[in-house]
Amino acid sequence: MSGLTIAELAIPASVDDADAGDFIEMTRVRNEIEADTVGSFDLSCTPRELLPAWQDPDEPKRLFVARVAGRIVGRAVHEVQIGEEVKSAWLEVEVAAAHRRRGIGGALFDTVAGIATGEGRTILQAFTLHRADAGGPRLDSPTGYGSVPRDDAGARFLLARGFRLAQVERMSRLLLPAVAGDVPPPAGYSLESWAGPTPERRLADLAVLNAAMSTDPCSRTTRSC
Repeated sequence: MSGLTIAELAIPASVDDADAGDFIEMTRVRNEIEADTVGSFDLSCTPRELLPAWQDPDEPKRLFVARVAGRIVGRAVHEVQIGEEVKSAWLEVEVAAAHRRRGIGGALFDTVAGIATGEGRTILQAFTLHRADAGGPRLDSPTGYGSVPRDDAGARFLLARGFRLAQVERMSRLLLPAVAGDVPPPAGYSLESWAGPTPERRLADLAVLNAAMSTDPCSRTTRSC
């Protein structure tokens, strides 16, 4: 695409630094892309909230931005975990809706995938957002839980590059304020609440729940930022 540039974005030490402008602009674009996908700004972060995730030495990340006519229109994330035995990398590509279908996402993907394979990473994993209520054919999760719309932009993009669906993570939304009586549990479930320390009878159950929350979603509890 004419006028397209892709460059690595330096992570500032603080959002108050003079060189933080590009990171702040990237955060705005990130928020707008994700809001366009999910239909709200519930997943948005301020630059100050987002920055610590980019300064974690245990999960180093590299950030690349795509610019058209000097303006940031997309980004790509390359993330790994420390350890010689780790042969995987997490990749994420996002492009503003108005600039899709022009090769920008492909160029961003080639950038971060090329780095990963150049490092000897043999497993490439990716995360993308979907709207659960989208119509059309579905792509079922091999875990037996959940599905994603096969024809949405994220699914088409990854399928075209040889990815396969491994797991679906569901995000539910509850408008606040709410009280227990306003949130009826699904059929077959009951709602239990308490204030203060967990009751003794629930400690073992809570330990199992916390363990599952840290291992079930592909051994990760958070997504790239």
